[in-house]
Amino acid sequence: MATFALMLRHSRPSPEAILMLLDERREADEIAFELRRHGQDVTVREVGTTTGTAGRREWVPLPVSVPNED
Repeated sequence: MATFALMLRHSRPSPEAILMLLDERREADEIAFELRRHGQDVTVREVGTTTGTAGRREWVPLPVSVPNED
């Protein structure tokens, strides 16, 4: 089963951009529709699981930005 992230659209994919995680795509789309209706620029992205080796499920995380250590 996949997980869907309701995120700010113009942010880099990061944990800070996630507004909500939902199990159902339909629910995520409905909430996103309502938020857009009220002027919020959001998107829905799949961040759930994929089938890995030997049929096991693997977690596919969002890309995380790492600050420069200059």
